[in-house]
Amino acid sequence: MENLLFDLFSEEDKKTIPSFLLPFLNGIPLRQSPSLRRILGNKVAVERLFVSTLKELVDAWIESGRQGEVDSPFERAVPAQVGKFTARNRPVIRLVDGRVRYSVCSPIPSMAENPEPAARDYAAYWFIHLLDSPMRERLSRCEECGEYFLRKRMPKRGCPIKRGMYCHKHRGKARARSMKSIRDDRSDELVRLAGKFWLKWNSQKDYKTRSKWIANRMNEELPDWAGAYFQNRDGTATGRWVTEHQTEIEADVERRKHAKG
Repeated sequence: MENLLFDLFSEEDKKTIPSFLLPFLNGIPLRQSPSLRRILGNKVAVERLFVSTLKELVDAWIESGRQGEVDSPFERAVPAQVGKFTARNRPVIRLVDGRVRYSVCSPIPSMAENPEPAARDYAAYWFIHLLDSPMRERLSRCEECGEYFLRKRMPKRGCPIKRGMYCHKHRGKARARSMKSIRDDRSDELVRLAGKFWLKWNSQKDYKTRSKWIANRMNEELPDWAGAYFQNRDGTATGRWVTEHQTEIEADVERRKHAKG
């Protein structure tokens, strides 16, 4: 597929396609682009259909790379609607300098005769050129407000973006989720550490309660970050912490039993 090249835009022009389409995705009126509006016949209903179809394609493409809070831009899949467009508008294929080049046929000629179907096809036409842009993976949609935006840097292939995608106005949400996720992970690790000693309790003489004995054993093996986690004067586990997390600890102990059994 690397030898298949679009023949309409230069390599530099292709880089600008996401930024060209971004305002329309975010609801900026098409009057900002007189040429595009002229092609759509200066008809508001047709313009709205063009934008809604473009957003539908972009949304399907973005969502195909998401699983929960994890976004994998390089795993996005081409929506099925694109195949229907190319079936109606066959690309022109040519061999130039030993490389296959093809041009996506524009639905512009049929705009006057069938404006609504042509508007949908024109949205697919631009979406295909978006897919051909080397900057396409920078385009995303904020999970908080739904605004489309371009990441400052290209994401790295094979490195999913965890804990959601947010625009510049809601970056704090991403940081908050990140901190909560880190704290939850650390809490789970400490629960597992407590579970390690749970079944070893046997009414130790020097301790009135199991929780205090377990906390003491935990403090002998705490990781370096535990002091910041507990946020008490000594930065250590306490019997109270063990009691507050007893349900999770007992669930961890049960998992250990089933894993062995």
